[in-house]
Amino acid sequence: MSFLITLNDTLQEIVAEVEGMDKLEQKIVLAQLRAKRIAKTFKDPVRAKNVKPLTMAQIDEIKHKARAK
Repeated sequence: MSFLITLNDTLQEIVAEVEGMDKLEQKIVLAQLRAKRIAKTFKDPVRAKNVKPLTMAQIDEIKHKARAK
């Protein structure tokens, strides 16, 4: 039984579908939606303007420094 009142048909369909799931499935869907929203807010640093990708030598140096700690 949905208590959500909205004019958005898509949202109503989503709520109806999720209501049919068990609690664990609902939490999984919620986590996936949140992760997708959060992922959209971050830009890929390699694709950012004026930023060159790291060289293999730079990556190796970072790995060695990380392992040394």
